[in-house]
Amino acid sequence: MKGATYKSNTLAHIGQSRRSMIDFFGTDRPIDSVTEGDAEGFRAYLLKRGLAEATTRKHCSDARTWFRFAVRHRWIDRNPFESVPTAAIATSHLSYVSEEVAWRVAEEIADPDLRLLFMLARWGGLRIVSEPRELTWDCVAWERKRLRVPSPKTSRYGQEFRVIPIFPELAGPLADALDRAVPGDAYILPKLRRISPAALRKPMLAAIHRAGVPAWPRLWHNLRSSRQTDLEQRFPSHVVCAWLGNSRQVAVRHYLQILDSDFEKAAQNAAQYPHATGCTERKTDLGVNPQVIATPLLTNTF
Repeated sequence: MKGATYKSNTLAHIGQSRRSMIDFFGTDRPIDSVTEGDAEGFRAYLLKRGLAEATTRKHCSDARTWFRFAVRHRWIDRNPFESVPTAAIATSHLSYVSEEVAWRVAEEIADPDLRLLFMLARWGGLRIVSEPRELTWDCVAWERKRLRVPSPKTSRYGQEFRVIPIFPELAGPLADALDRAVPGDAYILPKLRRISPAALRKPMLAAIHRAGVPAWPRLWHNLRSSRQTDLEQRFPSHVVCAWLGNSRQVAVRHYLQILDSDFEKAAQNAAQYPHATGCTERKTDLGVNPQVIATPLLTNTF
């Protein structure tokens, strides 16, 4: 749209939505002939093609935006996509990558730049690859142990960068990268500016395979998600969200995970509560099978 500016990744997603609409409606369909039923049909068409619910909603959201533009310019008098679900939903592919697993994988990454990228994701919580790509050496405040992270994703909202601690896990790899740096090269990871993000997936999967651990979905996102989950155990939420560059609402919906250790921590001091002891015996005395009572509560837990 005229006057709008978008990042390259956003333009790519918009292009996918546009192609999907052309495939469904054709190139000669008058805009004022599209009905609410057609909008529902477009949604059904996307789902039938095998697109995920979240992706389908994003395409419908783009369509709704375009039709709203047409309404504002009086080309049409109503938006057929207003009643189609477009709200973003939480990802169903969250997977926690423990520090133990992450260290095992890091040790199998031969390329030191790729290893640093991996560690910036798992222990720095950076968005891969847009944020590490923009890191320069003047972003590193060695004495204050802080790292300024340029944030292309949030720059349109006025937040061009955020500051995170140089966590202990990152200090060594950053220092090693400085030793490797070519004089005059401003970027910490200059290779990222010359290769496609897709080229990172194959060597990452190879390192995970060598480490002998199962590959997790959404390789980079779940490293960032795991870091936010860890930090929330140690620091206030507003601090963690400032470091990760997201809001509490976004963190809860797309990043934070419930771990087995949360359940174990909650149950480990049960012996301190005398009223809880002997519950099983009392239920048995009443002729009730405690396992039957527990089963419905656990149905959707595991």
